[in-house]
Amino acid sequence: MSDSIVLPGTYEQTSLIEQWHGVPRSGHSDDISLLASDNNDDRIDYIEGLLFIPGFLLCFYILWAVISLLYACFVSCPTCASSKEMTGRSDIFRLMSRVTFLSCGTVAITFVLLYLALGIPAIENAVESVQEANDDLTVLLNDALETLDDLGTVGAIAIEERDNVDAVLDSFCADSAAAGTIFGFDLTGLTSVYDESLAIMGSFQTDVLPDIREDMETGLDWAENTSDLIEFSDDVFSIIQISCIVILVLVSFLTGALLLDWFGKNPPICRTFMVWVILPVFSVLSLICMILAAIAASVAVVNADFCSGGDAPGSPSESILAILKELDIDVTSYAFLGAVYYTQNCASEYPFPFFEYKDDLDSAYASGESLLNSINAVDDETFSLVCGSDRSEITGLVGDLNNVMNSLQIIVEDVIGDNGVLTCERLSGVYTDAVEETVCRDTMQAWNWTFVVTTCLLACSLLMLTLRPFYKTMPSTSNLEKSAFEGEKEFEGKEVVLGGEDNLNSTPDAQENVEGETFEGEKVVRGDEGPPKGLEKL
Repeated sequence: MSDSIVLPGTYEQTSLIEQWHGVPRSGHSDDISLLASDNNDDRIDYIEGLLFIPGFLLCFYILWAVISLLYACFVSCPTCASSKEMTGRSDIFRLMSRVTFLSCGTVAITFVLLYLALGIPAIENAVESVQEANDDLTVLLNDALETLDDLGTVGAIAIEERDNVDAVLDSFCADSAAAGTIFGFDLTGLTSVYDESLAIMGSFQTDVLPDIREDMETGLDWAENTSDLIEFSDDVFSIIQISCIVILVLVSFLTGALLLDWFGKNPPICRTFMVWVILPVFSVLSLICMILAAIAASVAVVNADFCSGGDAPGSPSESILAILKELDIDVTSYAFLGAVYYTQNCASEYPFPFFEYKDDLDSAYASGESLLNSINAVDDETFSLVCGSDRSEITGLVGDLNNVMNSLQIIVEDVIGDNGVLTCERLSGVYTDAVEETVCRDTMQAWNWTFVVTTCLLACSLLMLTLRPFYKTMPSTSNLEKSAFEGEKEFEGKEVVLGGEDNLNSTPDAQENVEGETFEGEKVVRGDEGPPKGLEKL
């Protein structure tokens, strides 16, 4: 007899999982079960394929950072004035730089707000769903362990009672055949059937309960490891959330500062704060975004691989079974057979012996009740005369044993009955909710959300940092209130060639320097081309 059969295979692979599962691996394996392999080469092979996206992001970040630094040094070079005018000082280029900067800031702010408003709640729900399902599984397994303990305890009592019954069953009536003729029922037949049913009970499953219990404890260990993984994911999402909030503040400040500067309203102290505080912190956060994007990509690939086990299109069930095999779990063990049964919609035979045990209990209990009812139908005096013994001894022993077996029936019903702790409906439902619905859909979308947002923030932050030299302040020595993003201007017959970043804040005293005098990295050259246009009529 087996548990109710459920039609197999309602799991459907999503396009998101297919895309992440199909990322480039540079020829390495995409079999997630290799992580559980004893062969170190197999584990390294999978991990190396997993690092393709993080490696690409790291190389991209380093390359972009190096190019940005080189160009920043180039545009700050005092001897490259003509090159600057040719490559980056035109009004059109400054306008394009500002528009691009504002566009990046707007995109970054939009993605962060969407992530905080839509992504974070969805992620929190996914994490909570997995945690709740894992907690439900832990509760079920603990309840199952308690039930198994009860079965073992009561089963040991049943063995003692059965031995007591066996000791007197063949001798409580000296001539059971003749007695049966007198009593009007087949006493020998009833006794024989009862004896056979008790023999079938054997050890009352107390010999297999330790193996089942050990596999249940292994399942609890897996649930505990899953809980640790959920906590890690929750911590990563918390770090991402905090980083997004900080980036939102910084990008808002930078875009606001640019707008103020564009309209000539940016005070010098604001620019100083931006140069020495905001931009360095923003640079560090761009590195954090790269790290978070790499983590999100790696976890998303692992998640997709887990949900794509076995032959295409794959399923998480096949991944679980492959991992169990890599862990050298015996395919005939209750742990493996249970995994097959519960993860494949209970399409296989029920893995535990409790249905057969219940049938044997019912048969033994029924034969015991039949024997008791038949003996109790005979009055005490007749029974004593025919059998030469008091019937109270045998009826008491059989009654005690039946009471014990009735307790076992109740316990077994708690295991495999309606809403039992090891029924298909309970455990398979937990698996479906936790793995197929949450891990392979909700959690997959959460990691995809995270990767998209962190990658977008990385690209926007790097582009904004790259554009920094193009719109940096180039103030005139005679007018510090000019826009922080204005290029070099000719004014009052003077040409100002700026030096490094430290020379951007000149003092009014600079106007009093004579021709050819150098101070704080600036060189003032007295113009001899005549007065500037616009001043010829003065």
